[in-house]
Amino acid sequence: LVFYLGVGAGFHDWEKDRKNDHEEENRIDVRIPVGLEYTFTKVPVGIFIELVPALRIIPDVDFDIRGGLGARYYF
Repeated sequence: LVFYLGVGAGFHDWEKDRKNDHEEENRIDVRIPVGLEYTFTKVPVGIFIELVPALRIIPDVDFDIRGGLGARYYF
């Protein structure tokens, strides 16, 4: 089991049109993923769980915490 900590950025660009009430937003986040990963020894696959505190800096300042479960294939 391996602990990891990282720093990254996220860019989000989306539009929604609910019966012509058009809305568009662009966001930029600074992300700090923190997690645990288990890598299998016989196959190049890892599984992980992580929490990701994120600070939105554009278009306004806001804080959010996201999380996830996932798998990675190493080649």
